[in-house]
Amino acid sequence: MRAIVFKKLIPITDKLGDDLAPPFLQILRCHALLWEFGIQHGDISDTNLMVDPDNDTGILNDFDLATVADKDATDPPHGGDRTGTMVFMSVELLKGDGQQGRIPRLYRHDLESFCWVLFWICYCYDNGEFRPRYPCTEWINVTPAICRAMKNTIPQDIDTATATESYIDYQPSLAELVYYWVEFHNELGDMKANKSANTRGVDTGKPRRIDMSHVGVVKRVFEEPSDNQVLCTILDMLPQSDEVVMPWPQARGYVLTGVSQIRII
Repeated sequence: MRAIVFKKLIPITDKLGDDLAPPFLQILRCHALLWEFGIQHGDISDTNLMVDPDNDTGILNDFDLATVADKDATDPPHGGDRTGTMVFMSVELLKGDGQQGRIPRLYRHDLESFCWVLFWICYCYDNGEFRPRYPCTEWINVTPAICRAMKNTIPQDIDTATATESYIDYQPSLAELVYYWVEFHNELGDMKANKSANTRGVDTGKPRRIDMSHVGVVKRVFEEPSDNQVLCTILDMLPQSDEVVMPWPQARGYVLTGVSQIRII
């Protein structure tokens, strides 16, 4: 019999108010660096974000569904290969193509999961206790299609449904994050639809102006941003702390604080 013993960690949901931001941002940085090294976590969830109680360092835990990717591979991991926790999955991976493994897994899919986890924590946890409430309760025990539809309607509820008392100061950041991802997927869908129509010789008309001024981004024609661009955009929206967060790949060589249960050789 073989036993593996790890240091006892505490859930990140034990961190209240301003104390949540530092470990959350540490884990975000750790995840980005691991992705740069080819280690794709693939299951970002509230229970996989932990904290070392001795030094309050954020820990990315549970690599059971992780993939070690070859950047030169012709067939990268796809969305349906190793499904993560549905309520935190990217809206794109909740579509039929994503569930059937037709969409390659991208860094931004995990990054979006971080944002849904933050939303979930701020709406469903109060004083460290799990107290599920609307709109997150609508994501539980439903099909991927319904979960995707409910996430797309959150902008309609964000002004009336507020974060718990423990995280009420995060409300402005949560609103920005939700608007960003819903608009992102709307424009991504339009872009793919236009591309598909153009291949069939259908006149789609002039590109429409896209108003994303609420997140500081205005584009005439949607172009999917690079990993580094989308990370920088999200970092600008997230609650800030004294922790220095370096966007990758500039962060290459940075000490991997915030990684546990895995050794890079």
